[in-house]
Amino acid sequence: MTEAVPPNMALAALIDAARAAPQLSSDLIYSAYAIEKAHQFDEGRETPVRLLQKLVEEFVAQLEAGQ
Repeated sequence: MTEAVPPNMALAALIDAARAAPQLSSDLIYSAYAIEKAHQFDEGRETPVRLLQKLVEEFVAQLEAGQ
């Protein structure tokens, strides 16, 4: 019997966010997902939060620079 693969709720939530805010690039969404996935089993949240903050700051800087 074939088991259904459960949906990836984190990725689904990020994709929903991208649909709600189309100005967000798919690169930003998938990079955020990659950070979360890579650190999902870390004891603390400091590393992924720091990396996500850096990712968002770089994205905002690119927007402000008109890229």
